[in-house]
Amino acid sequence: MGVITPRYRVGCDIGGTFTDFVLLDQGTGDVVIGKCLSTPRDPSEGMMTGLEALKSQAGDYFPAITQIAHASTLVANAVIERKGARCALLCTKGFRDVLEVRRHVRVTTYELWSDPPEPLVPRYLRLPIDERVYSGGEVAKPVDPGEIAAVAEDLKAEGVESRAARCRSPWTRRAPRSTATSLDQPGATSSRPPGRSMR
Repeated sequence: MGVITPRYRVGCDIGGTFTDFVLLDQGTGDVVIGKCLSTPRDPSEGMMTGLEALKSQAGDYFPAITQIAHASTLVANAVIERKGARCALLCTKGFRDVLEVRRHVRVTTYELWSDPPEPLVPRYLRLPIDERVYSGGEVAKPVDPGEIAAVAEDLKAEGVESRAARCRSPWTRRAPRSTATSLDQPGATSSRPPGRSMR
């Protein structure tokens, strides 16, 4: 059996309707393109169908692949179409309406009556947690485990599938946020720890 020289790079972009493919032969510079229907229930099915279809033009290139680059608009589509998981937001008490207030930035500067889009998390699923951390990292009021237990029961009753936590000054101390997201809910996802960045 001969030695296979890796030489192919593959790119695929999974969209809501179509999945597009580009195959580059780094040895010859030849490029093959393809397209197939996306499979929203399992995007990997459409991706594999398209990769297999490229064999009709490039032969059995699978063993010689050096890199596969993947991109997708599925997350953006889910946000726009509001088809994502049922989500709850745990936040510092007194700040549950920040999603509604936003930054007072209008899409069109002189349009006084434009309505902004509805927040992805409805108000009744934005749950205030009675805790506070100062900007320097000092804990003014620690998280009450009993309150978190009660919130966990509420989330189960509401059928929440995903949860996020955003507390005041999250970059200074991760303990309150970690406590708030450590809810006993099998199958639910949690937000990742915040980075030390200001936006």
